[in-house]
Amino acid sequence: MNKSRVKIFPGSSICAETMLIGDISFGNNCVVHPYVQILAVAGPIIFGENCLIEERVQIIHRGPPGAATKKGPPLVIGSDNTFEVGCRIEARKIGNNNIFESKSLIGNQVTITDDCIIGAGCKLREESVVGRNSIVYGSNCKIREVEHQLSRHPDFMDTVSQILYRNHRILKVTHRHQSSRCHVR
Repeated sequence: MNKSRVKIFPGSSICAETMLIGDISFGNNCVVHPYVQILAVAGPIIFGENCLIEERVQIIHRGPPGAATKKGPPLVIGSDNTFEVGCRIEARKIGNNNIFESKSLIGNQVTITDDCIIGAGCKLREESVVGRNSIVYGSNCKIREVEHQLSRHPDFMDTVSQILYRNHRILKVTHRHQSSRCHVR
C-alpha cells in the first residue's frame, strides 16, 4: 500500500488490509472494509463524506481507452455512496447517495448521477449517463426512474465503523479539517 498520497479525514475508518495506489482522498466518516483495491492510475480519486466501501470492491481511475498515460482530472465520487461486496467501478464521475450492489460493474465511459441503484450483477460498459433516481436491474440491465429518494439508517455507519475498529487495524487520520462537503453537481 502506498500511503504517502492518501488523505484520510476525521471519522473515517480505512482498514490497513486495503490496496491504495495513487492520490486518494477520503472525506469525513468514510468506511473502507478489508481487501478493497482503490487505484488512482489516471489521476486522483476524491471521495465525499459517508461513503461505505465493502470487501473486495475495486475502484479504478484509468481514464478513457486510448488516452495518454499522463495524469488527468480527478475521479470525483460524491457523498453517501455505498459500494457492496465485489463490485468494480471505473466510472467517469459518481454523484451522491448511490448504491452499487454486489458484483455490479461500471465502465470508464459511464457517469452515475444522484440517488441511483445499480442492481446486483448489472454491467454498464457503454458510454452513458444514468439519470437521477434511476434503478438499473435485471439480466438486461434495464433502467427505470423512480420517485423516492434513498436513505440509510442513521446509525449504520457508526455500527460498521465500530466493528472494523474491534477486528482490524485501521489507518490513522492524516488531515484534521475538510473545507466543505463534497457534493457532485
